[in-house]
Amino acid sequence: MSEDFISSFSNFEIEEPEEKVREEETDDEIYDKDGSLKPFKDTRKGQVFLINDWYMKPSDISTIVFGELEILKKQASYLSLKKRYSEAFEVYSKITLNFSHNDNHKKELFDAMAYCALNGGMEKELKLIYRALGKLVDTLGDQMNLWSTTIAIAEKRLFKIVDDLEHLLAVINLCSLAECGRHWLLFDNVSTDILPKKSRLRLGAKVRAFFLLKAELKNFDKNSSSTEKLNESQMIQIRKDLQEEFLEKEIVEARDAICTKLIKKDNQTSGDEPIVEEEPPPHASKLGGKMKTQTELEEIRKEFISMYSWMFEGLESLKDQLQKVQYETADDTVLKELLQELSRNFESPK
Repeated sequence: MSEDFISSFSNFEIEEPEEKVREEETDDEIYDKDGSLKPFKDTRKGQVFLINDWYMKPSDISTIVFGELEILKKQASYLSLKKRYSEAFEVYSKITLNFSHNDNHKKELFDAMAYCALNGGMEKELKLIYRALGKLVDTLGDQMNLWSTTIAIAEKRLFKIVDDLEHLLAVINLCSLAECGRHWLLFDNVSTDILPKKSRLRLGAKVRAFFLLKAELKNFDKNSSSTEKLNESQMIQIRKDLQEEFLEKEIVEARDAICTKLIKKDNQTSGDEPIVEEEPPPHASKLGGKMKTQTELEEIRKEFISMYSWMFEGLESLKDQLQKVQYETADDTVLKELLQELSRNFESPK
């Protein structure tokens, strides 16, 4: 390989994480790779539920002390943790139907229900909840959460709820409004039906993800190794994938087309003059926390395509689709439909 390539991708030593570090990295997980529960450790996330499951069969006294709602929340969390998703969904449904909630509480409930429906294979329920979440969006944070849910549903590939274009749009929105290496890696999971395997968009996304992760890695506290090691592992995998899937000249071309400012910033020292952006990035609008209107999202999308025009070469049809797409909004009846469906589920014989 040329010296140019080696200096670009190997000037930062990335050591393979040791096995011990990998164990520490997954310390918060309560399940081993074979699906069995790990031994109890009180510092491990979620293990508090393994101390005692009294709330699954609460006494009258405990119900009075803690309240029915709080006990139901514990039951739902416990069942979800145990991967008993359909049972957890039922409890969340009971909470939704039997108690009053403001919009923020509804969002939290529907998020949890969407997670259970997605992992429990409940397509009909997931479709309704997904639409209901769309209706409750009223902040930028809600929008970003909805795009993350959109991507999770699309990547599952079990349901006909999110189409390929909607999936791609959600990834572009996240990369535009919350740019980080992890978000750019999401392009890799978009269906090849809409994004060819050897497209410049896939190549460019991988290369930019590499350099973003590299930049992020420099900001980590060396005493907290879990996120640091995760970034290192991702960088190692990206470099391996790039070298296996693309030619050296293609990788260097992608780097030069969309990563020059990242590399300049990466090579800066404390005494250097700050690098001045020649034009505002497509995610400049993220300075505002308000929900983005359809017009603003269209502008953000156009700026993304313009800034990364190199990645869209050879994808003229897709570029046209992205520039013409219209966002659909859920109608006012969706929340009512969801509640009716949840009620029917409770009335149906088990």
